[in-house]
Amino acid sequence: MMAKSPAVLTQLKAAQARIVELEKKLADESSRTQSARVLAESRGDEIEQVHQVLDAVPNSIARKSDHEESWQRVERSIVTRMAAWLSNCNRN
Repeated sequence: MMAKSPAVLTQLKAAQARIVELEKKLADESSRTQSARVLAESRGDEIEQVHQVLDAVPNSIARKSDHEESWQRVERSIVTRMAAWLSNCNRN
């Protein structure tokens, strides 16, 4: 014998509860995504500020390498620029 399926009203209530649960998860994920986006933007701003400081100090290397071919030019990281600047400071 086949098992009796739940009543339509019971199925509807279960579906509505599941919808509420999924909407809450979606809202939580959207909130986390927004927070991560704001944090990433602020970190990008901070990185840009450090690059600006390194652009202003004497004897620092450029942000991008100066290869003649544009495809060979690479953007240097802050750590690379800082290390190069510190090594130049120790020479003087």
